[in-house]
Amino acid sequence: MCIGFINYYNFIQYDIWQPIELVFILSLSNKAFYFALEYGVKRLKTLQK
Repeated sequence: MCIGFINYYNFIQYDIWQPIELVFILSLSNKAFYFALEYGVKRLKTLQK
């Protein structure tokens, strides 16, 4: 979902898009994704107890 949004945004802002910004946003979305994944796993473990 994040990647699709980034590709869409990249398409819209193509003329002023910078690779550095793309890398920055990708790293942020990866951190958010891993945080959500970790939170989800912890929540599942607490629900199973």
